[in-house]
Amino acid sequence: MRKVVNKFWTIHTLVFLVLGVGGWIVLKFLFPEIEVKGYFAIPLFFYLMGVVLFLRFRRISIKTPSKTSNMYMQMRVMKMLISLTGLMVYWLINKPGIRPFAIVFAVFYLLYLIWETIIFIRMEKHIRYKKTQSKPLE
Repeated sequence: MRKVVNKFWTIHTLVFLVLGVGGWIVLKFLFPEIEVKGYFAIPLFFYLMGVVLFLRFRRISIKTPSKTSNMYMQMRVMKMLISLTGLMVYWLINKPGIRPFAIVFAVFYLLYLIWETIIFIRMEKHIRYKKTQSKPLE
């Protein structure tokens, strides 16, 4: 399981590096009128949430798939609550700049949900594959 998690972690790092830099380029050159203060915190937040997910996946046993689903749903709820808290804090600190920040944050949130779902589906396929490999021949 560690090998697969490390592979996804590497891919995750590359994906969020590309998304972070790509998003900054899009904002800078296609939408120069939109100023998002603290932009770097958005891709960093979602990258760190992915790292926490991978660290949790490392501890999940292949023999208990129900715990994997529960952990995944807990992580989604936790991410949503932390995201809302972060947006509230940003709103309290920078009320005039909340609209562009919230829009960019929402775009990253949706992209991260898609990416997280892809990772979870691949992990589930890996777990099922490992379970079928460990069954004795009948």
